[in-house]
Amino acid sequence: MKGKMVMLTVHLPRPYVEFLDRLVKARLYPNRAEAIRMAIRGFMFEEYDRLGEALRDEDESGGF
Repeated sequence: MKGKMVMLTVHLPRPYVEFLDRLVKARLYPNRAEAIRMAIRGFMFEEYDRLGEALRDEDESGGF
């Protein structure tokens, strides 16, 4: 990822953190931060698609 990173504090339930640690221990990700970045990236791609669908639906129904 290019560009500056921004530090963000997030509170997660302990089981989430324990699972992140298992992913790191299994060497699927180099660290917690990278695992979280990849999860958020996937979430954003899905939501981007949903947003596009919602905007197309509004256009078709005479919205904006």
